[in-house]
Amino acid sequence: MSMSVVEKVPGYPQPTERFRIGMPSTQRPDHPGERGFSLVELLVVVVIIGILSAIAIPTFLAQREQAQSAAVQSDLRNAATAASSCSSENDGSYASCNLQRLRSDYDFNPTDGVTLSGVVNTATRWAAEGRHTANPSATVHHFDTETGSQVRPGPKTPGAPGS
Repeated sequence: MSMSVVEKVPGYPQPTERFRIGMPSTQRPDHPGERGFSLVELLVVVVIIGILSAIAIPTFLAQREQAQSAAVQSDLRNAATAASSCSSENDGSYASCNLQRLRSDYDFNPTDGVTLSGVVNTATRWAAEGRHTANPSATVHHFDTETGSQVRPGPKTPGAPGS
């Protein structure tokens, strides 16, 4: 009588069960009625995920850029409101209404990532431009009291430093 060196462990395939000829590779010997996924099925799932990603990622990026643009526009409007309050307290003059004063005296705090620059503050005019630092190539938005009370994209503010 010969003794086997390998002990039978329940749930694990035994050496004689591992390489049965004719048994599908996806069928598990310990669960004879179950089958796994074929390579073609897995490939189809990967292709579907790739197609969905190709659609979703550009949409997500466009939404993020729109949100950043909205933050810049909002901050420009808030700065313009603070500048208007400053002007009202200074007999209609914008001359002392720089960003530092708007921050300290009028509680203007730009959103994280928004940079306002090119501020022009003269007796009769206040103008600024803003952009989001997360996307330096994004459109620069402007506000100018001479052109009306709208935030607009476009070229640099005339008379602003660096223009």
